[in-house]
Amino acid sequence: MARRTCASTAATCTRSWSRRCASGSRTRSGLGHGWSVSKIKLKIENAPDLTGDALVGADGVHSIVRKTLFGPDNASFTGEIAWRGLIPIRSLPERMQGMVTSNWIGPHGSVSVYPVRAGTLVNFVGLVERDDWRVESWIEQGETDECVRDFRGWHEDIHLMIRLIEQPFKWALFRRTPMPQWSKGRATLLGDACHAMVPYLGQGANSAIEDACVLARCLDEDKDVASALARYEAARRPRATELVVQSAQQSKRIHDPVLADPEKALKYVETNWAPENVKGRYDWIFDYDAARVAI
Repeated sequence: MARRTCASTAATCTRSWSRRCASGSRTRSGLGHGWSVSKIKLKIENAPDLTGDALVGADGVHSIVRKTLFGPDNASFTGEIAWRGLIPIRSLPERMQGMVTSNWIGPHGSVSVYPVRAGTLVNFVGLVERDDWRVESWIEQGETDECVRDFRGWHEDIHLMIRLIEQPFKWALFRRTPMPQWSKGRATLLGDACHAMVPYLGQGANSAIEDACVLARCLDEDKDVASALARYEAARRPRATELVVQSAQQSKRIHDPVLADPEKALKYVETNWAPENVKGRYDWIFDYDAARVAI
């Protein structure tokens, strides 16, 4: 059932990708002495309505499904922006072509770089404190010189990589209070639609994949759709909430003002990135198995 559901959902997403979801509603059928929700209808602008057994709002941080179900969110600007860009790995000096993640941290910013696309590209993510840019979008283009200015005084390797990015993108980072509820009847949320997090633990996409795995298992095991969605939320919401909270805490850790003092910074890094402390922050994340967690 889960495989069939995923396949039909993918087809629907392909057809509706360029259209906006207008609203969702429930249709009812009389059963005995009461009413039971039997289907859910999705209204799409400039397209026929869609009716199905369930609605999964996996429509991102600006989710229309979330707004329809629960109203506006409570996003607050963090005072930080992120720069992203891709670099052909062969354009870097040989010493920078390793299949490893590299991190730089400072009192007002940080940079992470890591290989993607089978090691042919390097993903650059630079985070910096700024309060003059508040557009929350992954597709907003920035200028190379602006990115260079944001990292003035940083290591020469950072500037080398910035100059090799063909098109940098920038987006403002917002925090959202964890949602106390994801589901209503036959409708639920998934990924950034219900637990958007700042990127300091690198778990945004991973947690959405975890959601999808657990949701598929719940739909496989429970033929009552509303019950399956409730089980999915119960299994996933506590972990996703903790990821949201810990991601926000990590931003404070890697942008601590003490990092402005070279002597204090060394001790700070040695303490906070000691193996036992790293294990405490990350093992609970990587030990999780979405295919086996209790549902």
